[in-house]
Amino acid sequence: MLHGLGFVIPAIALVIVLKAIINWLTPYNDEEEIVTSDNTAASLSEAGPIIGLAIALAGVLNGAKTPTWQESLTTFIVEGIVALLLIVIMLLATGARAEAMRERTASMALVNAAMFIAIGAIIAASFAHTGGGLASAITFSVLGTAVLGLTSALQTRVAYSAEAGAGNMAAGVILASELLAFGAIIASSIIGPFAGWYEDFVSFFRSATTAYLVLFVVRIIVHRLLLPGSDLYTEIVRDKSVASAIRYATVATIAAIIASTLV
Repeated sequence: MLHGLGFVIPAIALVIVLKAIINWLTPYNDEEEIVTSDNTAASLSEAGPIIGLAIALAGVLNGAKTPTWQESLTTFIVEGIVALLLIVIMLLATGARAEAMRERTASMALVNAAMFIAIGAIIAASFAHTGGGLASAITFSVLGTAVLGLTSALQTRVAYSAEAGAGNMAAGVILASELLAFGAIIASSIIGPFAGWYEDFVSFFRSATTAYLVLFVVRIIVHRLLLPGSDLYTEIVRDKSVASAIRYATVATIAAIIASTLV
């Protein structure tokens, strides 16, 4: 029990540090925006990176198991700091939170939150990818995040991004579900024991490609079963139907779960 608390304390400390960095990176008073002004975008854009870090730390803890708890704790703290830095770098690279708060766009903030949750899952899988050390964990975290951005850009309709930016919550739900689905697939393609750089790169791309193909096929099948005869584009862009978007998100989640279990 006491040994477990030894991991909880630094984990909480890392989350507090991230929250302080998030507040520092945006030229707004977070407490005023969230509590007083009821700014949903501010709350979502703060929650995403924090949840992402929590998921990442779970992966770090899973990969930090050593013969002694003192060594495990030291490994957890060091790798936890690295995971924190990776999240912060993504915050700096995207500038997503400041934009969402400035525009008070909850739909885009939802997309940004989903992005950081997906990144957290990728980082968690990378650090649980035991045997390769920090070099492997950082490499696959960066590689997985890059693949997430690329596949999201290739698969997502430009109109949905524009709609989410304009405040269309239905489009925000669609994009968020896509990011979470892609993140789950990429994470499942990374996790596992380190076998060697060449072997792991080949395995990652082979598994990710297979999973994306399965995702595409399963999504079509499930979409026809759950949303027969529906024109998703019309319902999202013209009708702004959040209900239809949630049903599609259900389809994307089912497809991602099935695809992830097959890699």
